[in-house]
Amino acid sequence: MFVTFGDPKDPKTVRAVTPESIGVKRITIEITDDPVTTGIQARLGWLPAYYNKMLDGQRLNDGSSLANNLATDSLWQGEIER
Repeated sequence: MFVTFGDPKDPKTVRAVTPESIGVKRITIEITDDPVTTGIQARLGWLPAYYNKMLDGQRLNDGSSLANNLATDSLWQGEIER
């Protein structure tokens, strides 16, 4: 799943990216040997504060929204600097 944030400073504004939502008929994903992009923590400054929460700020997943279904480990691989 690909997501974007309506406001990158607010994790509750997460929304799914679909071909329809960005006005294309399809999306192609390609495997590459390019280095992994870094810097997500700089772009999403709130990320360390949510290491033990869902993106809506709740501690438990109740399935009420996309933000409640996603946690920081959904966006990040490796250690989060705390």
